[in-house]
Amino acid sequence: MYRISFPSFFLFCFISLRILGQDSSSVYRLKVSDLNIGVDSRFLHTIQDSASASYYSTATQGISFRYQSSIILQALTKYPGKRFKIGDLLSGEMAAGIMQSNDPVQNTPLWFAYRFEMGMVMQYRFSPHVDLGVNLILLRFARDYVTQNVSGSAIDVRLRVKRLVFEGGVDNRVLRIFGYVANANDEANMRHLGFRFLLSLDRNIGARLEWLGKSRSANGDGLLNMRMYWGKSF
Repeated sequence: MYRISFPSFFLFCFISLRILGQDSSSVYRLKVSDLNIGVDSRFLHTIQDSASASYYSTATQGISFRYQSSIILQALTKYPGKRFKIGDLLSGEMAAGIMQSNDPVQNTPLWFAYRFEMGMVMQYRFSPHVDLGVNLILLRFARDYVTQNVSGSAIDVRLRVKRLVFEGGVDNRVLRIFGYVANANDEANMRHLGFRFLLSLDRNIGARLEWLGKSRSANGDGLLNMRMYWGKSF
């Protein structure tokens, strides 16, 4: 249902870079610690009758808050010349809003979701204009009350080019530690893409897209999550 290719995404990223990334400043960095607020929407199509190809549809809209930090990387900010950094990763995200659904199981108009993550982060500074980072989410405890429990693990690759940050990776919705590797082709694996633009040294705007296509789902579900946010990094 949702066909999004990595080549198309990176083509969009580089076009955006030509438009927005003309800042020659070298003081921007790829940061991990961040506090942001955003709008969150989720859409689920659950198969109702395979013979007639009919589906239940569920949609949510709400406001979400996210806080992410790294104690070790925050301490390493005292050493700006250090090219390679590795540290811990802790994050929490909560959302609340309204739900609309024709699924009889979803019988409440209110919606609530949470996501807590623990893991590690690695970063390498190639030049004043380019940083590369990898976030390994080893333990994720989450619930969105739209689908089943989505606790698991994830990997997120991040690339900063001047003032643009591009993100992409895989989220496993069942297995913790390295589920996205152990079950690389499993239906539990979602994909995600995102970007953020650095408005200043400590402020940014961004968006994140998560999806699970019907072709990868054993029961024909199609899931799409979208979030747009404004944040402050430190």
